[in-house]
Formats: sequence, structure tokens, C-alpha cells
Amino acid sequence: MINIVKHTHELVVGISVFLFVLSFIRLQMGKHKGITPLLHKLLTIANIVLVLLGLTLMVLLQIDPFERQNYWLLEKIVAVGFYIGMLKVALKISTSQKLQYLTFFGAFGWLAYIGKLAVTHQAILLVGLK
Repeated sequence: MINIVKHTHELVVGISVFLFVLSFIRLQMGKHKGITPLLHKLLTIANIVLVLLGLTLMVLLQIDPFERQNYWLLEKIVAVGFYIGMLKVALKISTSQKLQYLTFFGAFGWLAYIGKLAVTHQAILLVGLK
């Protein structure tokens, strides 16, 4: 059961990133009408599913993010929040193009950080907390 949830979570991560990139490219090409609202809805659904799958994994594996040895998960949860925030700014039509590009690449920085936390299970920012 845990493996199914884990692999589904990983698959939805890939789908979410693909939809994000596709939406951003369409926005930059000036094609933000038509299919793009559908892409935004699909991206939102994918991100909600990601959060729910992540919470499911947390429950199934009985991981408490507030325990010292699990601070990596707390950092990951916060990083996902920043990723989603940057994603929203990058795909906002009224945002300047310079800020769109900055937040687009910033979102990938957060993704890299999330991936590092997921693989190593080692907190970086909360290491010194008791």
C-alpha cells in the first residue's frame, strides 16, 4: 500500500511539473486563452492531490514532522508552500515578465530543495533547533 501511494505521489509530481512548465510556456507565447485555463485547473488539482498523497504517506509511515529527527519533513512542507506561492506568481497574467521568469526559476530552486529533502531526509534550516 505504501509503495503504491509513494509511486503515485512521484508520478503526480512529474505531471505537476510538466503542467507548470507547459502553462508557463503558453503564457510567455501569449497564448493564455483557450486551453491555458484548463491547464491551470489541472495544475491546481495535481497540487491538491500531491498534498493529499503527501499527508497520506505521512500518516501511513507514522512520521511526525515536529519530532527532531523528522524536521526534514517540516522543512519540506514549508518548501512546498513556497513552491506553490512562486508557481502562482509565475503564472499570473498581470505580473511583469521579469518577475514571472524570476519566480519560474525560483520555483525550480524550491523543487530541487524539496527533492533533496525527500532523498536525504536531512534537515538543513532547522538543524540547530532542540
